[in-house]
Amino acid sequence: MPELYPRNTVDLEAVARVDPDLIIGRDEVIEEIYDQLSSIAPVLPVGSTGTGVSWQQDVTTIGEALNQQDEARAIIDEYSTRVDELTTQYADAIADTAVLPISTSEEGGISIGRDRVTSIALEDVGARFGSAWTAATPEIEYGPENVTAASDAVAMIAAITSEQDLQAMNANPLWTGLPAVRSDRIVRTDKFTNDGGPLTALWTLGLVQKLYDRS
Repeated sequence: MPELYPRNTVDLEAVARVDPDLIIGRDEVIEEIYDQLSSIAPVLPVGSTGTGVSWQQDVTTIGEALNQQDEARAIIDEYSTRVDELTTQYADAIADTAVLPISTSEEGGISIGRDRVTSIALEDVGARFGSAWTAATPEIEYGPENVTAASDAVAMIAAITSEQDLQAMNANPLWTGLPAVRSDRIVRTDKFTNDGGPLTALWTLGLVQKLYDRS
């Protein structure tokens, strides 16, 4: 699919030039321009993580709109099958390992969000979470001086997007003193995997496998 316009921009003229039969867009993105888009073609809003709509619901909705219900079900089933495999294969590690999915900041702090894809994947396999998970309703941030909130997690999936972020974290002795960091039980990803659809979800299950492989 060709790129019509730069990221974080919606060029209505560019959309109109391709003469689409259907426009699919994130609800929060198209909300303010729904009428303009509707004058070009029918619009199908989708939600996904963070808006109370699962990516599975989005896939089902899109499958129905495109008359590709079987393909949509196959995508969802592939994820479910992989979840079942991991749940069985790593049952002991899942039960015995306190984990956290976190994102780091340039300032050296961390955040936890329950609506992120990594969090949902861990929930799907029945993960046992560290105590900071309880405080995330649905999100919570900890400054550099409070990263010890993750001290009872012995393994973490950490979204550390840039080398600058990593350097900031490693400059904080409270971070480097965490059990998961000391034992190198950190599976690194980036913040682009915090949100997404089936491709991101399946990728994230690979991160989950790596996490429990280190147990």
